[in-house]
Amino acid sequence: MTKLTRPCSTFCMCTIAFVVTRAGSVSCNGDLADAGQLCSTGSLKNPTCEQNYIQIDASPHYLQCGMVSGRCLTKGPFCAPSVLTIEVDATSGTAGKYWVKEGNYMELPGPPLTGNAMSDITEATLTFTLECTAATDVRFQAYSITEDSNSDSLWLNTGSQRETWQMGQTSSFDWSTTSPAFIASPGTNLVVFTGREDNVKVQKFKIVEGEDECKFQVAMYVTGCEDNAWNGEYVTSGSDHWKKDETHEIYALGGAWRLADRGVAVYATGTSAAQPTDATYEKGCIVSSSRAVAAC
Repeated sequence: MTKLTRPCSTFCMCTIAFVVTRAGSVSCNGDLADAGQLCSTGSLKNPTCEQNYIQIDASPHYLQCGMVSGRCLTKGPFCAPSVLTIEVDATSGTAGKYWVKEGNYMELPGPPLTGNAMSDITEATLTFTLECTAATDVRFQAYSITEDSNSDSLWLNTGSQRETWQMGQTSSFDWSTTSPAFIASPGTNLVVFTGREDNVKVQKFKIVEGEDECKFQVAMYVTGCEDNAWNGEYVTSGSDHWKKDETHEIYALGGAWRLADRGVAVYATGTSAAQPTDATYEKGCIVSSSRAVAAC
């Protein structure tokens, strides 16, 4: 995934909502905005780039710039695509009971040609995040090995129901049949694939219907930390693990989420939660699955 960043220019079209915190210094939908005015879309014309002069109403985020001789320096606003994709590695999901990582794929272990050995296989969940711009039905395929009639299905959780996904049979990695429909809502959705039979191996999932409205979210965004080095984009690096770089990571230990240099030092401890976005962190840190994006 390539991340494009540029210094802020004198003209950026913004596709996000923001709250103006200083009157007269930003154009909102063609007019100079008042302090406190909410702009759902609009343009930032000739921004003064004073730090925190606009607060974005998602998390919060800030346009952080410095002004030297009429040009913007440092980090913002970023002009970068969001880290969204129609295809995701199975190893990047949040794994429940029984799923095992084997190299570049996830497996529900079990012998071939036998019935399911786990009485509580419904706890074998593999969870991913979808970001959707509109309500739609989403269908998936899995790049998988499903060798026989006793190991060729998963459940797809949709609402309070589980739909059986008969995936077809293959003895080597190949794309499965198409899943039942997942009913997605605008915004953030959790997609849960649940074990139904053992001896299933999955390397990737991809969206084959609904891809114009929905994408897999494969990054987390940290804002608000007292030490700015911890703020930024963290890309998935395996189950329950995101990395900004080699010394800035998000992961869970003993049920509690952490911002830390793993094995070296913890910066901010979070509360126990199913997802890092649901936890509360020390030192002002906020973890979210969305970010402000400006296209210059």
